[in-house]
Amino acid sequence: MSAILAIDQGTHASRAVVFDTAGRILAVAMQPVALRRLDAVQVEQNAVEILQSVRGVIDTVLEKISVQVKSAGLATQRSTLVAWDRETGEPLAPAISWQDRRAANLLQPYADRAAAIHAITGLPLSPHYLAGKIKWLLENDRAVQAVFQSGRLCVGPLASFLCANLLCGKPHVVDHSNAARSLLFDLRRLDWSPELLALFEIPRSILPECRTTLAEYGSLIGHDIELCCVCGDQNAAIHAEGIPAADTALINIGSGAFVLREAGVNPPRHERLLGGIAVSRDNHVDYLLEGTVNGAGSAVDAMREQETEEEFRQLMTQWLADVVDPPICINTIGGLGSPWWIDQAPMCFVPENADRAKRIIAIMESILFMLLDNLAEMARDSIQKIRISGGLSRLDGLCQRLADLAGIPVARTTDHEATARGVAWLALGSDQPWTQEQPELFTPRTNPALKRRYRHYRHVLLTALGAKADWRRESDTTTRLNKIPRIVAHRGYRGRHAENTLTSITAAIDSGADAVEFDIQFSRDAEPMIFHDETLARMTGEQGRIFDYSREQLKQFAILSAAEDLAKERIPDLGQVIEVMAAHPRVLFFAEVKRHTLDHFGIEKVMRRLLADLRDNGKHCILISFEHECLEYARRNSALAIGWVLREYDAAHRAAAERLLPDYLIVNHEKLTGEPPWPGPWDWMVYEINDRELAGQYYRLGVDWISTAAVSELKECH
Repeated sequence: MSAILAIDQGTHASRAVVFDTAGRILAVAMQPVALRRLDAVQVEQNAVEILQSVRGVIDTVLEKISVQVKSAGLATQRSTLVAWDRETGEPLAPAISWQDRRAANLLQPYADRAAAIHAITGLPLSPHYLAGKIKWLLENDRAVQAVFQSGRLCVGPLASFLCANLLCGKPHVVDHSNAARSLLFDLRRLDWSPELLALFEIPRSILPECRTTLAEYGSLIGHDIELCCVCGDQNAAIHAEGIPAADTALINIGSGAFVLREAGVNPPRHERLLGGIAVSRDNHVDYLLEGTVNGAGSAVDAMREQETEEEFRQLMTQWLADVVDPPICINTIGGLGSPWWIDQAPMCFVPENADRAKRIIAIMESILFMLLDNLAEMARDSIQKIRISGGLSRLDGLCQRLADLAGIPVARTTDHEATARGVAWLALGSDQPWTQEQPELFTPRTNPALKRRYRHYRHVLLTALGAKADWRRESDTTTRLNKIPRIVAHRGYRGRHAENTLTSITAAIDSGADAVEFDIQFSRDAEPMIFHDETLARMTGEQGRIFDYSREQLKQFAILSAAEDLAKERIPDLGQVIEVMAAHPRVLFFAEVKRHTLDHFGIEKVMRRLLADLRDNGKHCILISFEHECLEYARRNSALAIGWVLREYDAAHRAAAERLLPDYLIVNHEKLTGEPPWPGPWDWMVYEINDRELAGQYYRLGVDWISTAAVSELKECH
């Protein structure tokens, strides 16, 4: 029996895992390493401590097994720079962490070359990568300067330093995936770019030799084990299940969070994301597209107090279950990564006066919001599954929120060694994935409150960054050209059935409506009934107002039938519609609270009753109304989503909307002027449109939802 040694050197720990050739874990060793934050910008680690920890876990894990280790793979944190003496192997300065941004000012003179740099490297001009850090050491560190003058200076990513000290012969080498995080590496030529070395004034002589990720790197000192694979930690994690599927995105949430997707055999071109190398071997390269969130586990850990790691995890699990109204967090720990690439921006919470539990949940949601921004850049429509790994992925509540937000199933492996497993599989050299246990699957649920907070986050972020007034990116116009918005059945399928009846509501759902709108009036005994008018005559032929009769009396009145109704309908109550909601969790329901009932019973009485009925049973129900005050009450007293129906489309209503920040703005389509509707953290709905071409026109303007009586006719466009 033979085995493979996986060495996983991460930001907070070094790990060594031995797998057999079938992918079963035989032994594990782990040793923590320290991370030192000098200030908000400078982040360092002790390179000697890291090296000793790696040597320690290798020795420990090999002592635990009796089988022969066939080969080894090394995966490391990327973009962490080490400078060392070529002769002694001793580091000359602390390792400059991938989170470090001290070189930001040094890179400003190259801003006009950012597009050209991105075209060569696939990277934005950012201080997180190696080029700026190398320049900073050459200009500021006397020990580095002295060894450079003597001709003995070596610099490179952490993987290079470890290879030089773990392998016989002290090779100065780097794999393609780590070199690709330097701002100096040509993704097409697979070597250092002479143009960029000249631009940044970095001598090639101090840089390592570039090699494929799968290569014969040498033997581990003291062990007859050949190192066959070297790569970045995320590049390893994407291979934890073998060759990555084209329809799957990998999200790995550790100190930072990363979303990766295979990109084929040509370097990807994307202005706002990263291009990189998934794996390279002789005469073949697989590329990947990547997004990055700099502050993930590191941002959460900054809120930890005296708890142990396990105690803190238990607290987060409880808070994810209990906290329903966290603030919005603009998480700039380590700077804003993709797709924004803003180096210096203040971290903030909106509102500011939230307790610790709410702030921690806000930080976790901010990670998900930024991941969703990256998924959107990756063409989310073509992603069918998300595979998640990393420390924070152990939180069920976080995984479920991700599924709810993205609308895509999230699969979490029960194996927490994704990076080690990936690099071991690569080192084995197999083209068949290892058999693993079935992952835990989190399926999307309707979560309007979470999506409301995401829209609010986008609004706060774009406002803070001084982005364009238009809420949607220019690229959204292209994606909307041949599509129509989501369909709301106005008072049910009232084009075929009597409005606001159970038959009308269920027919709309059966016909494919994305949402159903219905109206709420109260009976004399303050029971919520599904009815539009104040008076009964139009729909029942009876005299009087709806609140002249009790619930039981109203349920005796027959609704005047529509053309396709087969039997007499009665006025339904809210409880009956809630049962329909429960049976259709993927359909949204818009419940309009009518002015007549609010005037007759008062906002407090009406809203207290509705919020009580919907709090547990109506999580995919949105309360809407023309009456601004009742929506303010709902916002203050619940986590339910709200929608404001505008009486006018004017400056006064826009200012009020920006104060209320509803989840939806709803307006008669005739009130729009042909210009894109107001930008903001809301979805737009227009009513009532029954023509397909007209629906498409409004969608291209930026309207998200069409309220209609012609459900089937508009759904035929899809």
